[in-house]
Amino acid sequence: MKRTVALLLAVMLMFCACAEEDENIIRLLTDPPTYLQFNETTRVWDLYDETGIIGSNYYVNQNGKSESAFIVEYKDKCGYISIDGRWIFEPQFDDAYDFMDNGLAVVKVGDKLGLVTLEGEYLFEPQFDPVPEWAYDLEFYEGIAVSYKDGLYGYITEDGKVLFEPQFIYANDFCEGFAVVKAETEPPFGELEKSNRGINLYGYVTKDGEWLIEPSFEYAYDFSEGAAIVKMDGLYGLIGKDGQYIIEPRYMEMDRLDDKTMFAVTEDGKKWGLVNIQGDQVTEPKFAAYRYSGEELYAVTEDGLKWGFIDRQGNYVIEPKYADCKSFSEGLCAVREDGVKWGFIDKQGNWVIEPKYVKCYYNGFTHGNGLAIV
Repeated sequence: MKRTVALLLAVMLMFCACAEEDENIIRLLTDPPTYLQFNETTRVWDLYDETGIIGSNYYVNQNGKSESAFIVEYKDKCGYISIDGRWIFEPQFDDAYDFMDNGLAVVKVGDKLGLVTLEGEYLFEPQFDPVPEWAYDLEFYEGIAVSYKDGLYGYITEDGKVLFEPQFIYANDFCEGFAVVKAETEPPFGELEKSNRGINLYGYVTKDGEWLIEPSFEYAYDFSEGAAIVKMDGLYGLIGKDGQYIIEPRYMEMDRLDDKTMFAVTEDGKKWGLVNIQGDQVTEPKFAAYRYSGEELYAVTEDGLKWGFIDRQGNYVIEPKYADCKSFSEGLCAVREDGVKWGFIDKQGNWVIEPKYVKCYYNGFTHGNGLAIV
């Protein structure tokens, strides 16, 4: 008996020695013990136990995004091994994706998608369809993912609940607590004669599975900084998270600038003005073009020829005189005064680097290291 125990211990020690920490070896917590080892000749993985090779042609994705598990493919089926060597799922799926930060992974059986957990259980059995033209399916934002089945969109939660059964014509991801959806709805009697809105309209749903605003817009954008652009009767306005208008729809076009809190608006499609996220008019509509230029300044041109810079109150801090400009970064902005050579100015319009460069790439000093490519 002692001799048998000693022999078993020797075999186990040999096995452990072979399966020591090595990027080409994955120890598996199985009974009896097994391990996968990368074969440098065949460029695939072989499965070993204490007797030798017991399986070949395994593919292990060690370069995935997940820090929790490897995807393993064997005989055209996919499974998962945890980082510590536990089989989460032996190969059984037609396709498998990396585990997400929330401990869930998308798997495919036939043409249906489901969600599995790191504990080796289904959160949702394979039942969902891939979303047409989406790069990724069943990605979670704010704990909620868009589901798609039989041509309709719904929502599911990362704790396994169905927030909305598939019922929408289209659905966006949740953003700042709300999501834009498009639904088929009949307008009030006579409304169709007065409006060009039609019957497929946009609204907003909440994380509680309720409507913030029932479908009533021709188009609607995600919330950002607590406000969202909406379109009604061909005109754009702004709403807050209480569902009330910050700006009634009255603009032909409305463009949220890169700082997210200022909007360029036009009523005639020719001249643009600026309004802020509180709904205050910052400038009269007088600009031919505009853009956020960084560091709370805005590049504007009234005639389409000369650019200047205004602040958040709409006041010129640098009068229009540049043929072209980029964005402020590290307190400097690349500009061309004569249309030929680039130089750099500060926020008072003083030349810090005289114009002498034929080209200035990107937005000047954008790398945070005090360098610009010219």
